[in-house]
Amino acid sequence: MRINNKKILHHYFKGKNITAKRNDKAISEIIATILLLSISLALLCIVYTLVFNNATSPSTTTHVSSAQLVASADEKNVILQNNGGVPLALNTKLIITIGGQDFFVSAKDYVVDSNGDGEWSIGEQIIFNPASLDSLYGLEVTIKVINEDTNSMIMAGLVQEGARGDQPYVQTLNPYDVWPHSATLKSYYNFINAGHLPGKFWFQWKRTDDLQWTRTPILNITLPLSGYQELTLYNLTSNKNYLYEAWIQYTSANSTLNQSGGIKLFTTQIDAMGIWHFDESSGLKLFDSSGQFPPNDGSLVPNEIRGPQRLNTELNHSTKSLSFDGIDDYGQVPNSNTLSVTNECTIETWINRSKHSDALVGTPLQSSLSQFGFYTQGCYDPYIIHVQGTIYALVSTNENSLGYLGTINITDIGEIIENKSTTSSYLDLFNFDSSCKTPKIIQINAINGIVAIVYSKPSVGNQLYIMTVKIYDDGHINKTIINTRALDAGLSSSPDIIYRGNDVYAIVYSITAANTGVLISVNISNVGTISPVNKKLIFGDIMIEPEIIKVVDSFNIFVIVYNCVGDDGGLRTVRITNAGILSDISFHVWFDDDDGGSPEIINIHDDIYAIVYAGPILRQTGILKTIEISPAGDITLSRTIPPLAKAFDQISFESTVGNFIRSPHILRLDGPFNRYGISYSIDSPTANLQGKITTLLIQDNGLIPVIFKKDVIFEPFLCSAPYFIPIVDDVYGIVYRGESAGGIIKTIKISNFGSINKDPIQDMDEAGGLKCYAEDEILTSDSRYVADVYRGIDAKLVLKTVAVNTTSKTVAQKFTDSFIIELGYTSSNGTYNASYEPTIIPIYNDVYAIAYCHYMTVPMFHDGKIATVKINAAGHISLIERYTFDANCMNTPFSFIPINKSNGFYAVAYQLYSNSQGKVATIKIGNNGHIFGVQDSYIFETVRCREPSMIPVNGDVYAIIYRDSSAYSLYGRLATLKIYGNNGTIKKSVIDLWQFAPSCYHPGIIKVDTNIFTCVYSQYYDNPTWRYVAYVASVKVADTGIISKSWIDYLEFIRRFYSDNYLAQQPKIIPVKDRVYAIVSKDLLDPWNSYQYDGSITTLRIGENGDIIDAVDGLIKISTNPRVYSYDIKIIPFINDSYIALYGGKSNDLYQCVIRIPLSETSQTIFSKQGSYTIKANKTTAFVTFTDSNNQQYTLSAPLENKWNYIVSTYDRTTMKLYLNANFKASLPLNGKPIKVTTNSLLFGVYNACYDEFSLYASILTLAKITQNYNYNRPS
Repeated sequence: MRINNKKILHHYFKGKNITAKRNDKAISEIIATILLLSISLALLCIVYTLVFNNATSPSTTTHVSSAQLVASADEKNVILQNNGGVPLALNTKLIITIGGQDFFVSAKDYVVDSNGDGEWSIGEQIIFNPASLDSLYGLEVTIKVINEDTNSMIMAGLVQEGARGDQPYVQTLNPYDVWPHSATLKSYYNFINAGHLPGKFWFQWKRTDDLQWTRTPILNITLPLSGYQELTLYNLTSNKNYLYEAWIQYTSANSTLNQSGGIKLFTTQIDAMGIWHFDESSGLKLFDSSGQFPPNDGSLVPNEIRGPQRLNTELNHSTKSLSFDGIDDYGQVPNSNTLSVTNECTIETWINRSKHSDALVGTPLQSSLSQFGFYTQGCYDPYIIHVQGTIYALVSTNENSLGYLGTINITDIGEIIENKSTTSSYLDLFNFDSSCKTPKIIQINAINGIVAIVYSKPSVGNQLYIMTVKIYDDGHINKTIINTRALDAGLSSSPDIIYRGNDVYAIVYSITAANTGVLISVNISNVGTISPVNKKLIFGDIMIEPEIIKVVDSFNIFVIVYNCVGDDGGLRTVRITNAGILSDISFHVWFDDDDGGSPEIINIHDDIYAIVYAGPILRQTGILKTIEISPAGDITLSRTIPPLAKAFDQISFESTVGNFIRSPHILRLDGPFNRYGISYSIDSPTANLQGKITTLLIQDNGLIPVIFKKDVIFEPFLCSAPYFIPIVDDVYGIVYRGESAGGIIKTIKISNFGSINKDPIQDMDEAGGLKCYAEDEILTSDSRYVADVYRGIDAKLVLKTVAVNTTSKTVAQKFTDSFIIELGYTSSNGTYNASYEPTIIPIYNDVYAIAYCHYMTVPMFHDGKIATVKINAAGHISLIERYTFDANCMNTPFSFIPINKSNGFYAVAYQLYSNSQGKVATIKIGNNGHIFGVQDSYIFETVRCREPSMIPVNGDVYAIIYRDSSAYSLYGRLATLKIYGNNGTIKKSVIDLWQFAPSCYHPGIIKVDTNIFTCVYSQYYDNPTWRYVAYVASVKVADTGIISKSWIDYLEFIRRFYSDNYLAQQPKIIPVKDRVYAIVSKDLLDPWNSYQYDGSITTLRIGENGDIIDAVDGLIKISTNPRVYSYDIKIIPFINDSYIALYGGKSNDLYQCVIRIPLSETSQTIFSKQGSYTIKANKTTAFVTFTDSNNQQYTLSAPLENKWNYIVSTYDRTTMKLYLNANFKASLPLNGKPIKVTTNSLLFGVYNACYDEFSLYASILTLAKITQNYNYNRPS
């Protein structure tokens, strides 16, 4: 007879701290080993398996049954099962003897007749429970089966060895709650009767490799006679075999006897700190099946829809696996003590790599930089003189006090010859000193081109310096200074220089410490050699902003005007001899005892002079006054104490309220009509407002008839320090500091009678380089040039080409060609032309189209325009035509994209000027650049639309993202509509509309994958956070145009705190490759740093389903010096991993740089408790790292194989080992230190792969065990 051991163990552990079951599947190779060991022990020590044999019948004529019965016994029952042969009759008798006590049983009373055939059929059981016995443990069980009809025994056998019941007995039972470091022992005893009491009970146990047994404390047994004893052993060693035995002691017939219950074998579990099968069918929970209490359960991130996906696994003995997307999927197990293994550790994982396991990351870096504007030149304190022919010399400084000398070519008709390579009026430029303030220039020798520059030098305490430089006939500057000399070691300021004769020059300046005036003489030879100071005269009066001229008809008398004590106006006459000897003649005389700011003086006729200055009150009025000075230096006075010069006439040529008159400069107009011109600027307390010229008549007797006064605004915005000079006849030049601190030079026509044309400006150009305020760019179809279109100085619209080198991946340092699409200028009636927000797209081959807004004040219009141009193979530009597609277009960014290029249809989405509604229009443009006109239009937003960005969805469906406002809050909106590509018509209804944000600035959108779109925008958060945040977010839009109306994922990629200006501005997103994207934007480094914007480029990854990585991969400042001032930054693909960025830098100088975004494979986390142990991998290799308590890291790697990879690594303080697919790969010696303990959580992911069967052990798995586990799970 064979015993079937049915309920000995199951394929799951039952215990109070286990919450997960694996049903009838194996939970792991390790537990399966424990089961096998336990089963083997049970077969050896508990139960005999007996198969009943046919008994020999006393009668040779009786048929012997061929039935095969299998019997077993448990704690309460004896079970017999018909396991084969033939059915038995229900009247079959059984004699079951338990512990010497017979029980007579009929089959019909106990059989479970499952098929109801009235027989004891195959597979049916008899279950007998002797109610009189508490337990069958330790008792002998035998069975006899008798044929009732023949009264013969069919079968007989021993089911269970044990006591017969007349003597006490004990049974060692299988242990339960066997864990890595503990096990609970169990035993059943029965002393039979009270005569054997009191008795004793104990266990003894040992590890199989120990020599001695350990006996537990003895328990005295009095009552009851029978029962169970349990004992939990602690501090056991994991993965070891243990033996234990139960004993009792009793008395019988005055004898003391010991009785054993038999020896049991058990094996402690491998020290699993966590076992994660990932077999959960749904939800975010990850259950730990190791038996730890509390369990190391985890959870999946970010959520069930977007997080790791549960898949049917390919591994054997497993149900599910988890797929991680490599973007933001991961699992997290909170830190616990049991996860901090120290002395011994094994980590094991199964992974199957996926498509993006290379984890490509883009790292931006600036490769090259081309500068076309030069903010370093600036235009502070500009002063211009005629050198010779058409060459003029301009000196100025910048905000960093660098001194510059530039040459400019201005023709007799007022044309300013532009240097195309730099888009500047400068023929040549020389940074003559790194420290310079208030420079003045004078010609020394016109024949050999020698000039002298006198200035204060801040770097050495504003000492007075002078240098000589040579300018050639063609305007080029010899960059080798002829001579330099320090003239005064005091704190000098505002020098002016004049030629006395005989190589003698006089310089007047103020000493800023006491504001006293100083006059010196110095000799400068015709070849530029500067002698030491000849003579020096110190005036005892306050003298600020002095200017000196020669008194007419005198031999050696000069007059100086200046701003004096109390901000009044002063003048004095001095004598300067041929030898440079200096003397004061008139001493200090007031010309205005109220205000006398920035005075200049000019001779009118004979002894009559005119002084122009900023006068009362507080320089809010421009004053012109005439006085009399004799050739002997005598000043006609109206008062002697204190002396005040007599005014022959005086007028106010400009009056303001709350503003100020700055830098008035007077000159005589060409011709015999006594007409004069005054240039000046009007400033507010916070900004430069405008530049003006006033013309008027000054008669020989000093009278100034107001009736002849005329004026013109030559610069409507941002004019400072203008300086006015004659060119030829009625052409004049004026240089000043304009928008963005850039130098501007204009030529203006003024008649000999002082009349000014309606449109006076003849020409204009930058003095110091190109200014850029809003821009776009495109790589030409042959990839030889970049075409840059931008709003330049005075709001003109310019298109330029610059060569690129695809081999060296660089942009040339000079332009190839330049073309003005639209002029920007001011005329006498106040008309102001301006162009805004250009965008350029390719049409066909060398034909391109530029869309922009063109604005004019008189008459008022806001034209939305398109210009088509041709750029040939040499980079030369020609205009094809211009077209106005709407006369009501706002000067804010808009979108211009192709709809169907083969049919010539394009669409433009824009804001209307009159009511701010959003409108889309389709326009037909031929391949030759001819513009056929508007095909259709539709107002898609009836309230307000700003900064629309348009993109195709699918077929004829398009999406437009924009910001909308019915109040102060600027909502972010996304709309879809239909535009038919076959004829350019627009369906007059919106398909869907989603308001995605309560605050939105500068939104943009791109397509990531089928129906997946990514948007970028910045959002403002009011009280209490006061901050701007830039977001990148993904959304689903169906082919039909239906919007999902919820973000799939989003990432905050730039955050800045509150200021008065927008932050994280104008983000633009572009695809790089694979899952890598780049965002260019400008942001404020510091709200209190004068709003100095930085340009940033950020790289990140976005998955096909819209998942966005949780932190950006790379971020660089495109440039922090110069910073980004233009409205936004544009970036286009160049070649391979290179991109070209275009922006206006500091002072809006135009910069173009090449940015590389190289892609590199990275390793991502598979399994990690950061700082303790980590498994990472890239596309080809797995890396395992352990960190010891000394922060020493140990890393091993192995190449991954196809499909599923079983990675195991062990650490035992002496050796670290790595196995892949049960093959030993590498090892490292260790320094005897334990693994570092950290408080970090345990993470699974984000490596792009399928994950299954992860385990962490506080012990070492042997190679045999690793192989066993590998074979158990590996796919068939």
